[in-house]
Amino acid sequence: MLNIVRAATRRAALLELCGIVILFGLAACGGTKTERAEVPRPDPLWGEFLESHTSGVISRQSTIRVLFATDVASPERIGKDAAGIFTIEPSVEGSAAFTSARELVFTPRRELASATTYRISIKPVGLIGVPTTLRPFEFAVDVKRPEFEVSLGGLTNDPDQERSMRVVGVLMTSDLEPQQKVEQLIAATYQGRKVPIVWTHAPDGQRHEFVLRGLARGEQEETLRVSWNGTPIGAANEGQTELAVPALDRFIIMRVSAKEENGRRYIGVYFSDALDRE
Repeated sequence: MLNIVRAATRRAALLELCGIVILFGLAACGGTKTERAEVPRPDPLWGEFLESHTSGVISRQSTIRVLFATDVASPERIGKDAAGIFTIEPSVEGSAAFTSARELVFTPRRELASATTYRISIKPVGLIGVPTTLRPFEFAVDVKRPEFEVSLGGLTNDPDQERSMRVVGVLMTSDLEPQQKVEQLIAATYQGRKVPIVWTHAPDGQRHEFVLRGLARGEQEETLRVSWNGTPIGAANEGQTELAVPALDRFIIMRVSAKEENGRRYIGVYFSDALDRE
């Protein structure tokens, strides 16, 4: 996320408030006030030269960007190492370089550490037009904690398998996660066997839809157990739920939900058996 300050007359005032904003931001992101209090209030004069910078809660895969309000890098410095200007703590392997006369980008070689607060310092030395007497401009960012949510849509009649039911669900992760690890987060058992899970992963890397199908109905009610554990992605989430699959001789309402599609609202009623269309 970029913290953008457009009006030059407002930059100094906003920078003076930066220390206060940082304290509140940390409390919301799970860090400690002591860590954030160590970031000094920036010199208001930096408001003349800074336009924006990465801020808030970021992904493990994020780069860190600093956008200046004026041209601070000569043409020959663009694309070259700028490690002498940019520092980050805790230390991260990566490269800092100007991508233009006004933008400095730090690209980590590996993912940033989850649930970690990083402190960044920008030194004025070598920046065109920036007084070398300015103390370094410092700010902090927080990396997202690995978390996820599981929601199940309830049992419905499986249109592809006679006398069977299925469950559609969604798993949302707080950050981008490898698909193979996401697929290890959920397990399901039915009639003493493990139920295969069919996954569909959204391009955003955070929404993961899944389907449990082939839940054959028998002469007696059976129980589907769905459990989740965040260990594969380093999350603390874990839990379990049970769904009752009705016996063959029972025709019941499985679920009722409010829906909206193409601007039209309606009530969806799901039965244990397919209805006769005639």
